[in-house]
Amino acid sequence: MTRQAGLFAAGDAATGPSLVVDAVSGLDAGSVSAAVERVRPAGVDASSRLESAPGAKDPARIAAFVRAALARADRPEYRPTVVDTAALARRLLRDEVPNCKLSTLASRLRLDHTPTHRALDDALATTDLLHLLLERAAGLGVASDGQRIDL
Repeated sequence: MTRQAGLFAAGDAATGPSLVVDAVSGLDAGSVSAAVERVRPAGVDASSRLESAPGAKDPARIAAFVRAALARADRPEYRPTVVDTAALARRLLRDEVPNCKLSTLASRLRLDHTPTHRALDDALATTDLLHLLLERAAGLGVASDGQRIDL
């Protein structure tokens, strides 16, 4: 939890902190539960803590973060089907592109959205890429998630 979050953690146990906290940042799977319990922010930011390298979100870290937050709230466990667009692109497009960076794929494949290392732009470009990859996989006879994951 960031220092700022700790500053806002003091307050009456019955009413919570005396200040409204819009967001708490610098969280990971190990700190999200305590931060939400102590500060009760409207939102959390864990962006850089969920990267395996600068700019590269790690699906396992994201899933662990969401699981920890849900466990604290006594919500059902989060078990998504993970489709790694980079791995899928390497399998389906390896002969068409020099690398499988999102920016390269967006340019070469003329995706509708361009990644800019900003969350929304990158999410939109990744969604465009996923749709294109699913269409390519369907052309190879892949019709289910299990087949797609095994591709």
